[in-house]
Amino acid sequence: MKKTVNSTLEGFVIPDLNVKLDFLDTELGNTGWFCGSHFSAADIQMGFALQVLHGRGLVGDNLLNIKAFLEAIRLRPAYQRAKEKAGLLTLSLPGKNEPQEPTVAPPVDAANASASTDASR
Repeated sequence: MKKTVNSTLEGFVIPDLNVKLDFLDTELGNTGWFCGSHFSAADIQMGFALQVLHGRGLVGDNLLNIKAFLEAIRLRPAYQRAKEKAGLLTLSLPGKNEPQEPTVAPPVDAANASASTDASR
């Protein structure tokens, strides 16, 4: 059964997920947020899903706009207050040693990520 599940994941699910993540990364590169140039409830909803994917190692190094988006979410004062109240957010899979919430380093190449790291976040 495990072989069938892993085969399905690697043959269908992960490739499809990568296509969708590439699309989201491109779209986030246009405005930095999911519903235009301002933070909205859509960013909260999508932010959690992307944090889970990132915590499980599914957001590749090439997805700079998604990583910049996640960092912008984490830097928001409301996120910081919620984190203080809720405590540590663990997104890793059982059995993996990830003691804390995954962090995202700011993009090195500012020219490519300038649209997603603007000061309005």
